Amino acid sequence: MTKNSSELGHYKVAICSAAVYIQVVGQGNMNNCGPLQDFVRQQIEQGIQEFYFDLKSCKGFDSTFMGLLVGFRSNASSTDDSFDDWDDDFSESQSDLSSSSMRIYMINTDSAHRKLLEEVGIDNVVEISENQHPCPEVINLTKLNPTSSTAQQHLKRVVQAHRNLIQANKKNEKTFGSFLKMIKQELQKE
Repeated sequence: MTKNSSELGHYKVAICSAAVYIQVVGQGNMNNCGPLQDFVRQQIEQGIQEFYFDLKSCKGFDSTFMGLLVGFRSNASSTDDSFDDWDDDFSESQSDLSSSSMRIYMINTDSAHRKLLEEVGIDNVVEISENQHPCPEVINLTKLNPTSSTAQQHLKRVVQAHRNLIQANKKNEKTFGSFLKMIKQELQKE
């Protein structure tokens, strides 16, 4: 029997004043990022600028999860999912994340989490703390429900996440460039 994506990983969330607390439980990956992306976008539209990602219960995360983190910072006010202007040249698409007022804090991380974040070069996009930060006792965490998306929506989310990683750090083009070209071809078939 195979496990569904929410059994492999899910997110619990709470809104505290002007900040959002997100607990990553299990895996943060391309198969369960839809509800996270939708939730964070809603909070950004409401004016929230601080997001705390608690990794104490996180067993790992993939490049799609990390690319969404970059996207939250770089496109805080954008919800454009258009790929009409997509090309394969990232030479002039380096994101300037220093001007973003949004802050993403990765708390209760371990050395494996830090290594993953550093390997793709987004340790300058998120603030990482290995110190133990207990969940504030005054908040009630609510599990994000899985959302449905079409195969094309899912592929677009994966593409955008990886484009975000390349825009945040040029060295990621070597790692993810071929992967993106393959997905682009898949999207063009549909």
